[in-house]
Amino acid sequence: MKMPMTILVVDDEEIVRKLVRVAFRESVDAVVLEANDATQALKIAREHCEPIDLLISDVVMPGRMNGIEMAAQLSHAHPEMTVVLMSGYAPEEMTMEPAWHFIQKPFGVTEIREKIGNVLTENYLAA
Repeated sequence: MKMPMTILVVDDEEIVRKLVRVAFRESVDAVVLEANDATQALKIAREHCEPIDLLISDVVMPGRMNGIEMAAQLSHAHPEMTVVLMSGYAPEEMTMEPAWHFIQKPFGVTEIREKIGNVLTENYLAA
C-alpha cells in the first residue's frame, strides 16, 4: 500500500494555509503539516519522523528567517523534499535554488492544485 505523502505548508496567513489544504483534500492522499513561520516549520520538521515530500512556503514571513533560508535548511535535512515557494513578489527578485519551484500570489485553489500536480508529476517521472 502506498503511504500518504507528507506536505509541510508554511505561511503566516491562515487563509493561505487553508487554501492549500483545501486544494489537496480532493486530489492527493496527503498528511498536511502546517506552520505559521520558519521557526515553527523547522521544529515540526525535526519532530516529524517520516520523510517530508513537499514543502510549500511563503518567502516573506515574520521572524528572523525567511522562506528561502528555511527551505535551504529543510532541504539539507530532507534531500528528497520538493520545494515550492510562493510570494506576491516576482521570482526574479529572489535567489532560489534551481530545483525549486515558484507560484505567484495571489492564487486560487485550481491554480495551486495544477501547479503542485505538475511539480509532483515532474518529480515522480524524474525519480
